[in-house]
Amino acid sequence: MANRWLQEKLPRHLKDVIIFKLTRSDELILIFQSFSRDTERILTNLSTELSKAVGIHLRFSIGNSYDRLSGIPNSYIEARTAVRDFPQEISPTIVNYYHPKGLVGLFEDVDPDRIHYYCEKVLGDLAFPSEPAMQDLRKKLRCYLSYNCEITKTATVLFLHRNTIKYRIKQCEKILGKTIKDPQTSLNIRLALELSADENQADLLE
Repeated sequence: MANRWLQEKLPRHLKDVIIFKLTRSDELILIFQSFSRDTERILTNLSTELSKAVGIHLRFSIGNSYDRLSGIPNSYIEARTAVRDFPQEISPTIVNYYHPKGLVGLFEDVDPDRIHYYCEKVLGDLAFPSEPAMQDLRKKLRCYLSYNCEITKTATVLFLHRNTIKYRIKQCEKILGKTIKDPQTSLNIRLALELSADENQADLLE
C-alpha cells in the first residue's frame, strides 16, 4: 500500500524519481536525480498524509548524492546505516540523513569487550579513568593530539602555560610507556581515545 501511495503521489510533486520495492524486503528504494529541502518537505507531507489516512508510518533515510550511477550502491549502504543510527524510538524524525563517522565507524560491529580491551591496552590508566586528575590529564592529551601535538596551540586553547602542557604530556607518556610523537603510537592513541570517548564525558572541552 505504501508503494502504491508513493507511486501515485510522489511523481505529482517531484520529477525524475524512481520508486521500487526491494525484493524479499519491506524496504522501498527511492532514487532522486536531485534532492533539496523542498524534497524533504514533500516526503514529510506524504508520510503524514498516509499516516492519517490508513495508519501507515513512513520514514526515510537519505544517503549521500553521487555524480555517477556507480555511486548508487554506496548511497544505499549509507541510507541503511542511517536507518540503524536513527531508529524510531530514538529519532521520530520522518527524514533522516547519513552522517559519516570516520575511522571509528568501522568498529561499530566489533565486540564491545574487544574494544574495551584494546583501549585499556593502548591507554592504560587513561582509558577509563574515574579520578578527576586522570580525567583532566586525558582531556589535555586529547586536545594536544587534536592540535597535531603543537604545544603553543594546545596551551592557548586550554588557557595554560606552555610549560604546563609539556609537563602534562610527559606525565601521559610515562603512563603510556611510549612517546606520543611516534606516528604509529599517535594513531593508536587517537583511535583508542575516540573509541573510549562515550564512556568519558569529561573529554568534552568546556
